[in-house]
Amino acid sequence: MPGTGRPGRVGGLHGRFSIGVMRITVKLFATFRKGRVDAEVREVSPGTTVSGIVHELRLPGSVGILFVNSRRADMSQELSDGDTVSIFPLVGGG
Repeated sequence: MPGTGRPGRVGGLHGRFSIGVMRITVKLFATFRKGRVDAEVREVSPGTTVSGIVHELRLPGSVGILFVNSRRADMSQELSDGDTVSIFPLVGGG
């Protein structure tokens, strides 16, 4: 039934299956949060990489550390449905 939360459906779209869409959670940290949400769920196409997410976000500054599901990742990592991407800015100081 529509809106039942079953995998493959987007809530209440008249019972149509959402084919080719993955849901990932994106979490931003430190200065990347300024003027943005701390975390959000995004719908992306299969084959999307961490680099694709970073590019879409148009983050101010350089990315320092990336995690996918709490494990170190790089920009070329391909994402899977349900993944959580955490993005930290490059930090300078001394």
